[in-house]
Amino acid sequence: MEKIRIITDSASDIPNNDKVPANLSILPLTIRFGEEEFQDGVTITNEEFYNKLTGGDILPKTSQVTPFAFEEEIQKALDNGEKVIIITLSSGLSGTYQSACIAASNFDKDVTVIDSFMATVSEQIFVDYALKLVDSGMEYDKIVETLENDKKKLKLVGPLDTLEYLKKGGRISAAAAVFGSALSIKPVITLVDGKVEVATKARGRKNAVESTLKILRESETGVDLEKPVAIGYAGNEKDMLNIFVETSKTNGNINLENWKVVSIGSTIGTYTGPDSIILGYFEK
Repeated sequence: MEKIRIITDSASDIPNNDKVPANLSILPLTIRFGEEEFQDGVTITNEEFYNKLTGGDILPKTSQVTPFAFEEEIQKALDNGEKVIIITLSSGLSGTYQSACIAASNFDKDVTVIDSFMATVSEQIFVDYALKLVDSGMEYDKIVETLENDKKKLKLVGPLDTLEYLKKGGRISAAAAVFGSALSIKPVITLVDGKVEVATKARGRKNAVESTLKILRESETGVDLEKPVAIGYAGNEKDMLNIFVETSKTNGNINLENWKVVSIGSTIGTYTGPDSIILGYFEK
């Protein structure tokens, strides 16, 4: 069986711990609070990040994974006799995909870069799916083809407490961010062609959660529970997540038994802000 290494970035919010599969590498993005610099998930925990985000006036900034970091990891894999598939954060949100492409161009073969057009839990379940394909014994070229086809079915949706962090981070226009915070209007976001769009808006968290569940119910083909699914929560509290779980039982007809729960890290938390949740899934 071919030896295949998956390389991804920390925006996937996969915890970089001893449970990481041996053939998976996670390269951290950089988070800066003023003069302080951290490696996402390595030198700053999610809890520490949200404490700094909500406890100070400095808005963090993120920096992409460098081509050099990708090149080093690729070279290690090739030296180990592994073929490489790199899955990155959406090119519409970060230059990390471009960094990976620059690094891959220095190698003649056995290195493929795939733009997930997603982030956080949706990027994570795409990586999980890739690892399952590898474990199944599928050949390298067929895995690449399958991932490129099935990424079109990847979805991301979720209610945020505010669009202010996305606006300040330059990931959404100021005009799009005007939602009447004084009226407790909560946006439900999605990614379209790898960029943030507001799917709908609702007054209050419970209505925003119900709007999210409605999007799931009205999906043309439904959620594919044979593929990985996940829910991410941003912040040190789980208020929005708890509302979602309870509402899904009474008003959603959504079975959450197979959905893993993920803490959204500093790369994506910089733009969602706390008190948000994100759902990642494949359409059938």
